[in-house]
Amino acid sequence: KTLPHTIYRHMVNATRRSKRKLQHLPSLHRQRKSTLQLQFERAIESPGGISKILHLVETATDHEINELNSTQYSSSSSSPSSPSFGWTPLVGAIFRLGKNTTKNGNSMESERKLTELIRACHKRNISPNSGAWFGGHYHRPLVVAAYYGYSSAVKLLIELMGALPDLGDGEGRNVWFASFQNPVSSSSGARTPRLRECDRRTAQVLLDAHVVTSDLGRWRRT
Repeated sequence: KTLPHTIYRHMVNATRRSKRKLQHLPSLHRQRKSTLQLQFERAIESPGGISKILHLVETATDHEINELNSTQYSSSSSSPSSPSFGWTPLVGAIFRLGKNTTKNGNSMESERKLTELIRACHKRNISPNSGAWFGGHYHRPLVVAAYYGYSSAVKLLIELMGALPDLGDGEGRNVWFASFQNPVSSSSGARTPRLRECDRRTAQVLLDAHVVTSDLGRWRRT
C-alpha cells in the first residue's frame, strides 16, 4: 500500500499552513522553570538520558506533573479556546533519539524506547499538546516525531494520547508537512529530499487516522 504522488502534492498544499500553527504560539518569555523541568533538561543532555527521563516521568509526583502541564508562556495573542502551553520532556527525547537517524531510518531500539516513554507520559497525564523550546524554536512532540519518521510514535501520540494534528510548531510546520521532510536529505542539502520507508509509513499513519484530506473545501470547513 503506497502513497500516490498526486495525493501527496495536493495534501501538502492543503495542509502546509496549519490553521493553528502560529496564532497562539508562545514567546520566549516564560515563567520560572520547575525543579522537575530542570531535572528533565539535565537528563536529556546526560549519558543514558532516555532511561533517566523515563525514570523521572514514572517517579514524579502528581503535583510536579501538574506544574509541567501548566507552564505558561506569555503570548501576544491569547484566547480562552487556545490550547494550554505546558512543557513536555518528549520533545528533547525525540530530538536525542532522532539525531541517530540514518538514510535507512531509525533503529528498532530507538523506536522501542520512544514508544515506552510515550506510554509512560500517557499514564502520568503529561499533555501531548505541550511543547518545548529546542534549538531556538518552539517544538511539539507530534511534529518532531513525524519529522524523524517515528511512525509508531506518531500513531501512539494521536490514538493513545489524543495529540491534535493541526497544531503547528515555531517553524510553521504541522505533522503532515513534517512527515515529508527527510532529516537526512535535509541535512545534506538535497534539493528534492528522498523519502525513506519510515517517512512513507508515517504519512500512511496520518492518512489511515483520517487527520489529513486532499479535499480543499472540506479542509476550509473544518
